[in-house]
Amino acid sequence: MEYTEQDAHIAQVVYEMFREAGAVLENDHFVLASGRHARDYIVHHAIYTDTNQLSLTCSLAARRVYDSDSGIAPFPDAKIDSVLGPASGGILLAQGIAESYRAWTALSLAAVWAEKETTPAGTVFRLPAAFEKHVRGKTVLLVDDVITTGGTFRKLAELVRAHEGKVAGCLCLWNRGNVSSAELDGIPLVSLIEKKLGDWPENACPCCKAGVPVNTLIGHGAEFVAKKRRR
Repeated sequence: MEYTEQDAHIAQVVYEMFREAGAVLENDHFVLASGRHARDYIVHHAIYTDTNQLSLTCSLAARRVYDSDSGIAPFPDAKIDSVLGPASGGILLAQGIAESYRAWTALSLAAVWAEKETTPAGTVFRLPAAFEKHVRGKTVLLVDDVITTGGTFRKLAELVRAHEGKVAGCLCLWNRGNVSSAELDGIPLVSLIEKKLGDWPENACPCCKAGVPVNTLIGHGAEFVAKKRRR
């Protein structure tokens, strides 16, 4: 998909929103949700505290989904019925994008979210019963704030298909892992910010090799340290 000057402007506005919210932490030793390690971390919850900034961001996200001249630009063959995000951050994001989409198009979308559950087989997502009618047999746009590996989008896509729905595409605010549509089984992906932040598996982490302590207050460092102690 061609990256325009308008897209670059949107990326800059959203990036400044992340920084002003104190959501971008740098030069430390973090453990990500994926289990990978990084020097930089995005505290995605921080962006939800300023409702004005969040409203602007959701409006810009909806603008990327819809183009007044050509219709639903990134997803030309899909008439979107619902917006689905992961709990907890994706709740506000789904609601805000659905509301902004209606403002742009006068079309109403259902805003729903999936609850995360930890099972012996790993993390799974489930739909609250009240949301099933908005996903079953519907065309759904998946949204998330920050993605590193695309794992959440893949699991949400499986959830939609399990309810006989169709995934129109995926939209994230920040693609920090350089995730591509190909890594999402060909599902179209739109990212407001495409800024790669380095991350590594534990055995290749330069912070680990240098003996830099893991941050246990932010991210998943506390879980990592607890597991290391049990080994």
